[in-house]
Amino acid sequence: MLTIPNDRLTLWSPEELAKALGVKEQTLADWRTARTGPAFIRTSKGQRGGRIYYTSNAVMDWLQSLPVTTTTN
Repeated sequence: MLTIPNDRLTLWSPEELAKALGVKEQTLADWRTARTGPAFIRTSKGQRGGRIYYTSNAVMDWLQSLPVTTTTN
């Protein structure tokens, strides 16, 4: 389960975020390529290399932008 603190900024690695969201790390990589997932930080300026991190603010913004689907039984 993903816990997002209200009082401070948190950083997650792709491994941590994938586990919390219940998706594979490759899914996050695909979302980065397609620019459909949460915004991320890359520690190098090049297209390749460096580490990837996600901030709690970026993840919350992304989650809130997703459509909410309701069902009726």
